[in-house]
Amino acid sequence: MTSKIAADKPGTFALLNGDEAVARGALEATVKVAAAYPGTPSTEILEAIAEVAKQFEVYAEWSINEIVAAEVAVGASMTGVRAIVCMKHVGLNVAADAVMTLAYTGVEGGLVIVVCDDPALHSSQNEQDTRYFAVHSKLPLLDAGSPQEALDMARYAYELSEKLHLPIILRLTTRVAHGKARVKLGAFEQINRRPNFDKNGSKWVMVPSNAIRQHRVLEKRLAEAKHDAETSQFNIFEDNNSEIGIVGSGVGYYYARSVLETKKFSWLKLGFVHPFPAGMVKAFASKVKKLIVIEELRPYIEENIQRLKLDVVGKAELGLEEIGEFTPDKIREAFAKLGLTDKPEIPQQLDLPPRPPALCPGCPHRAFYYALNMLNQSVQCDSDKCVGCDICEYVCSFEKEGIFNPLKSRIRSVRIKLINNTAITCKACINAPCVAACPEGAIVQSKQTGTVTVDWEKCKGCDWCIESCQYGALTLHPVTHKPLICDTCGGDPKCIPLCPESALSLKGRSDDKIVTGDIGCYTLGVLPPVKAIHSCLCMGGGISPAAGMYPAG
Repeated sequence: MTSKIAADKPGTFALLNGDEAVARGALEATVKVAAAYPGTPSTEILEAIAEVAKQFEVYAEWSINEIVAAEVAVGASMTGVRAIVCMKHVGLNVAADAVMTLAYTGVEGGLVIVVCDDPALHSSQNEQDTRYFAVHSKLPLLDAGSPQEALDMARYAYELSEKLHLPIILRLTTRVAHGKARVKLGAFEQINRRPNFDKNGSKWVMVPSNAIRQHRVLEKRLAEAKHDAETSQFNIFEDNNSEIGIVGSGVGYYYARSVLETKKFSWLKLGFVHPFPAGMVKAFASKVKKLIVIEELRPYIEENIQRLKLDVVGKAELGLEEIGEFTPDKIREAFAKLGLTDKPEIPQQLDLPPRPPALCPGCPHRAFYYALNMLNQSVQCDSDKCVGCDICEYVCSFEKEGIFNPLKSRIRSVRIKLINNTAITCKACINAPCVAACPEGAIVQSKQTGTVTVDWEKCKGCDWCIESCQYGALTLHPVTHKPLICDTCGGDPKCIPLCPESALSLKGRSDDKIVTGDIGCYTLGVLPPVKAIHSCLCMGGGISPAAGMYPAG
């Protein structure tokens, strides 16, 4: 089946999400190298390019992290080839070392850095606002508010990049990246370039003497970018002879237009947001009596307008937080506070069960965490279910000793206070104190499973292990006076299925914990890995064959 983004039908329309639109825009601009590290909501950009990489002779690569992806794209750009690198907002932190210096060196071939922010933390660790990174790095930034803008900005960004000799940051947010819209396709440019690297050390090698000179070059380029922002096709001025002017960017701007009577207000849509088009904003402000700003996350536009000594109605007056994402209802409610529209009807809230995220079947990380969950397992008891029937003790003693005698059980049923009961077993502590306490080396802990076992031949019955256990999980055998300790029956405890109240379970150290790290934050269960052909395109790891990566040439 032919990919939607590959259709050579300029002027026609296709239903694309924002990520696919970026991919299409890059292909229209004759991108030849695409690199990324997968992370929602940016993953589908490279996925879409990879699907048609062979057809368009594009080298597409899932890199091992964002800085490697950035450097792959930078290397291509240094030879005059157009390149794109894609990542989510937190990935930009990883790539920051390369990107900050790249602002000084500049580029030869057009380079677009696509960064997808994630308001409301749908799959992220924080709510960074990439517009402030653009200020920090002194790089131009385009802020897409719709899939159509995503396509148009991606294509235009290459022209701007080669004009300024700077990488261009293209920012999307989750709703733009994943929302679908009818997008008008453009024509594919025909640019044939032979890669050529100019070994100019004074430009590419940022030792202090070169860097200070290139910093001055960067300031000149940024001044030129400011002029481009003032006249940009993505900064749209709509004068409706109203006393109230609304300035906005991103998807929030379109939400405002959807809930308000547009002809009652004048509008300024900012798409080229850094450098900030101060002149255009001043001209707009001169035609209205009140300025209202609509923008998600941090008040970037609001703060820049305040620096111009202009009065502005911003987040505080509208009751809009810097936290989370906007919805049309939130925007309507904010304007209702100012008496500019009716209050939205509050929909009935459904009491739905929570659905915490989980790793997908076939994810290459899943087998690792399944193995991790198998470590340091122990039999645990839910005291709310336990009734103190002592059946677990009888089952254990019969399994281990061939006799129904609770005194010979490795699990102990105890009463807590007056009415609560529980069962105590070895917790398979990491670096178990009982192992360290044994002077004879009779107690050992498996490095593979964490299970603690006793060598009765070595044990002298000193009881030091019992004193060292804070859980009281060790007891003495009534005949041998050697310690009794639960070994989970080799991973298949017989007491669990025979508990009449289902109070017992086998759990590992990482069960039901939030595991944080390079793959994000996900609740991991104990389901075994599932055989699957395709791997997860969201979190990375072993996904190149599944995505059909094709290195051109």
